[in-house]
Amino acid sequence: MKRRRVTRMARPTLIAATAALTCVIGFGTPAAASPVTTDDTSVQVTAIGPAGSGTPANARASELSGTGYGETEYFMSGNAELYSGPSAGPATATGQQQPYTTRILVRAPTSSAKFSGRVMVEPFNTSGSADIDAAWGMIGSRLVENGDAWIGVSVRHSSVGALNTTDPTRYASLSIPSNGQTWAMLSQLARLVRSGSEPSPLPGLAVKHVYMTGYSQSAVDAVTYASAINPLATRPGGYLYDGYLLMGRSGSASPLDSGDAFVPAFEFHPVGKGTSPIVNVESQTDVRGFSVASYTNPGEASVRRADNDAPKDRYRLYEIPGASHAAKIPSCDHQGTTFPLRSFERAALTNLYAWSEHGTRPPRSPRLETSAIGAVSTFPLDADGNALGGVRSPFVDRALARYEPSDTPGPFCALTGVETPLDPATLHARYPTVRSYMSKFTASLDQAIKRRVLLRADRAAILDETRTKAEQALAAA
Repeated sequence: MKRRRVTRMARPTLIAATAALTCVIGFGTPAAASPVTTDDTSVQVTAIGPAGSGTPANARASELSGTGYGETEYFMSGNAELYSGPSAGPATATGQQQPYTTRILVRAPTSSAKFSGRVMVEPFNTSGSADIDAAWGMIGSRLVENGDAWIGVSVRHSSVGALNTTDPTRYASLSIPSNGQTWAMLSQLARLVRSGSEPSPLPGLAVKHVYMTGYSQSAVDAVTYASAINPLATRPGGYLYDGYLLMGRSGSASPLDSGDAFVPAFEFHPVGKGTSPIVNVESQTDVRGFSVASYTNPGEASVRRADNDAPKDRYRLYEIPGASHAAKIPSCDHQGTTFPLRSFERAALTNLYAWSEHGTRPPRSPRLETSAIGAVSTFPLDADGNALGGVRSPFVDRALARYEPSDTPGPFCALTGVETPLDPATLHARYPTVRSYMSKFTASLDQAIKRRVLLRADRAAILDETRTKAEQALAAA
């Protein structure tokens, strides 16, 4: 495929509105030409902030208060080329372009001294219609600890209607005619933040690395970009995205072109050879898959692939026994689960950075043991009812509860876990005192930290939470 290079584009123009301000704080008009190319053609990218006042959708200004982070929303406009082909790649540029105007939400250090040089891009999850910053919910705390910037971007046609319902004045100019524009939009955003040209959604911050992440449906988008688009999305000396953290995608991938479908007909395949490092973390729910009524979502076990260290195929898969896709969903039959999946996601992020930036290979881990592999797989269980194999941790090796990957009824409840406390008498026979339990739990935790599947930075919090649970569990004996 030949790459077409066009040497003119309109320089980004940007008006910003922050969660804390109700007035426009900057504006401009298109300026002189500057050469920028995407994979196949040049694009005109203009970032224009929303008119009017109010609060951005997905705002977390109160959560960020006191962290040294600010939150700013922009609009980004341009022409996005569509692609065809399988979502596993290779992708082919169609030559067809469509204009769009989307919005990006930026969370970044307010001081350049705190900025790590990293930017994490997350395509918003739209499984509930409105945009959801699902991956931020998993790893946002770690991004702030690191000093990383985060950018959420609306990429689906359905986002426009949902955002206009939220605030029709603020979001009146948004337009994403096709889900197929997602891939070019994500490439253009990466080029924009890497360019450092003014105006920028990261003013005053020197960007060194750009990554992409997603959780659940947004990971379904991210895996398609990593597999099919990343090999085409080059820059001098590398690729637009330095690596990918995929979380909870099961076996699913978004088609390259699904028109304006709210729920596209997903494709199912292994993670492709994305050329940049890929770390994939799957809960037991997502490894399993589920089937409810007439809908089946194949699990990751049905499309597993091997870990690899090849320069153009760096891949790690972590399957987490005991973890569920969602912690709690209202109206399900049980009370959800407290299994700390986020702790594993935070460690996976740290491993991805070390792999991409320093060549430090992440640890390998066994797969979950399976009794049968299919669209919905089954697992052999230990004496407590927990799955065998996978990423071992004290949460299942020194379990206080049985963790089931799915609840009832309905398709959404199939995504949330069930946590059932183990019999107090059985626990007391194993651990006569809280102290004896904590000694064994701590030894197991330290082994997991040594294997780099959990973080030493999380050790104290994990021990505090577990001690409280152990006191409650053993007190009932």
